[in-house]
Amino acid sequence: MTDSIPIDCPQCDYLALLDERVQQIAQAIRDGRDDDSINGLLALETSSHRLGADELSLLAAALRLAVGHHQPDMGVLLSELARAAARLTLKDFSTDTNPE
Repeated sequence: MTDSIPIDCPQCDYLALLDERVQQIAQAIRDGRDDDSINGLLALETSSHRLGADELSLLAAALRLAVGHHQPDMGVLLSELARAAARLTLKDFSTDTNPE
């Protein structure tokens, strides 16, 4: 087994798009576009969970519920989501798709 990154790397694609996705969600929240916010957060929650980014998945779920219920703590949750996204690196994912 090598430590090289596979050519087909969903985690790499996820990380490459993560900042833009979080920015789009933040803008949708600021603009009051609840449907766009909820859809973006659900997609982020699902993809994060699928790839093992559990903290990000949980934060996306919490923020999605806050947006859906118009809770006042959306700004705090959005800041936490952005910080968690900024900390995430490829090392946080398991790249071993063939466990022995």
